[in-house]
Amino acid sequence: MIRANFLLKQYSKSKIELIASLAGVFCANNIGKCKNKKYPSTFLSQKNEKEFMGMYNPRKHKIIIYLKKCKTVSDFTKTFIHEWVHSKQRVLSDYGRLDKKFGYDNNPMEIEAHAAENIWNRKLLNFIRKNY
Repeated sequence: MIRANFLLKQYSKSKIELIASLAGVFCANNIGKCKNKKYPSTFLSQKNEKEFMGMYNPRKHKIIIYLKKCKTVSDFTKTFIHEWVHSKQRVLSDYGRLDKKFGYDNNPMEIEAHAAENIWNRKLLNFIRKNY
């Protein structure tokens, strides 16, 4: 059974990979992709990242999730959704300019990604529960 508040470290690497795979299927079917790009790849990092739970690398079109920073399953799924949204945005051309103008918290790209977390996380968790 998968629960949003279960600690991620309780799951084996293969189970976390399954959760990530299901999250990718869900996001592809519900959030979609940028029309000029393939779906992003995912890398699950064991690195001790101090600041971020995840990041999107636009040059490699890759979502990176920092497992040690994501404490719960819900942290993981919210981060996955957030970074998926960034994979659809014009990050290379627009993010830096918007971040400089508005700062992180008021960057329209971050606002969109955070809003998507709130819209989709419960549905993603339900999808994972049904298909896990």
